[in-house]
Amino acid sequence: VQNFKNLFMRTTPLWHFPSFLSEADKMIHHHLEILINISLSNFNWIQAFLPIIHGGLGIRKLNICLPAFLASAHGVCDQIKSFFPSLSDSVQIPFVQEALVQWNKVTNNSDPPSHPTFQKHWDEILSSQIKESLLSTFSSETDRARFLALQQKESGSWLHAIPSPNVGTLMDPR
Repeated sequence: VQNFKNLFMRTTPLWHFPSFLSEADKMIHHHLEILINISLSNFNWIQAFLPIIHGGLGIRKLNICLPAFLASAHGVCDQIKSFFPSLSDSVQIPFVQEALVQWNKVTNNSDPPSHPTFQKHWDEILSSQIKESLLSTFSSETDRARFLALQQKESGSWLHAIPSPNVGTLMDPR
């Protein structure tokens, strides 16, 4: 299922279906609240979906479909050109131009990354903008300092721990 989801997001123009993305994100939000037994405000939800390195939980909203599609399209372009050398100047992958227009809308005309074949580089631009937006909304210095502390190198290590009773990383149900 995971591989199908990744393939689907990397090869389909999902940004054309904002209501589907919104409903799927609401489902993820709802199930996350059930799982962690905490009600998340919109602000908390935005923070939770950031990558761990940016102070989030690493739970991704489906807006990741745009960086996934753009990285995939850029990643296969050279391969397609090598298969069809006589057409190499005219090879165009469907929806790439539309995706770039959407990218400009979402990121306020940010340049594409220098290595466009890596989804991480596209996502980094988007995540950094969201992180900066969150930083500007804190009303207290304590909340701002807490959010900045979450971005320190080892602060999210606990999110990578594998639950194991033998190592002591399994939480007691109580």
